[in-house]
Amino acid sequence: MEPLAKSLADRWELAPVARELLYAGMILTLALAVSLLVLTIAGILTYVERRVAGRTQSRIGPNRVGPLGLLQWVADGVKLITKEDVIPSAADRPLFRLAPYLVVVGVFAARSRIACLRPAIRCQPRTPSTPVKNTPRYIEPS
Repeated sequence: MEPLAKSLADRWELAPVARELLYAGMILTLALAVSLLVLTIAGILTYVERRVAGRTQSRIGPNRVGPLGLLQWVADGVKLITKEDVIPSAADRPLFRLAPYLVVVGVFAARSRIACLRPAIRCQPRTPSTPVKNTPRYIEPS
């Protein structure tokens, strides 16, 4: 990506700031294209999954939004984005909002600790000449 941006900037004789803006624009355009591709694939797979689940459960499946229910995934996305967060009146508001983050931090901390322990667990590699107990070739030393 950078060589392409450099060749375009050289061809157009851009100033250094404009070169950086061109490169940033190319990166953002690529990121947007990849995001749109991923979102489209996710939408298609969601539609297929809902249709298969509907057929499996002897239901019609998604058919309310758009032709043949093709826009159901868009409606689901809008619903999730606009969904309100309801906090019970008797709950401790700061703790209620903080609790999911504490759980995620705890899980990641435990996982990172396990990953750090791997080098501490050592075992001797078994060579073909090293006998293993409970095999027919193993003979107890006398």
